[in-house]
Amino acid sequence: MAQQGSDDFDGLRRYQAGDSPRRIAWKSYAREGRLYSKSFASYSAEERWLEWEAYSGLAQEERLSYLCHWVVKLDQQQLRFGFRIPGVEFQPDRGNSHRQRCLKALALYGLGAQAQATPIPDPAKASPAAELSR
Repeated sequence: MAQQGSDDFDGLRRYQAGDSPRRIAWKSYAREGRLYSKSFASYSAEERWLEWEAYSGLAQEERLSYLCHWVVKLDQQQLRFGFRIPGVEFQPDRGNSHRQRCLKALALYGLGAQAQATPIPDPAKASPAAELSR
């Protein structure tokens, strides 16, 4: 898991006011005329898992609620995490698609295999005509 740090070069990003002059990629500036800052990361082998069994003393809806909370929180912190509930397991990952997969699995929990296979429409891709017909 990558965390912002000072160990290993992780790439370039657009310069932001306040970045240390020592982190400016001067060679890139000379070539392209744009300021970039070098970013560095340290890597940790720690894996986070959100697991159904971690909430074994709670009712089903409470378990779903806690897992949903942690999916959103870890996603907001841009942390990698694995996800495991009965019948579903996702290896540690991060990002929008991972968050969506986890939240979909929680929303459809207990509805059976047919519901798991049904795609959920992406609201960002909904057509304006579909909105007017509602």
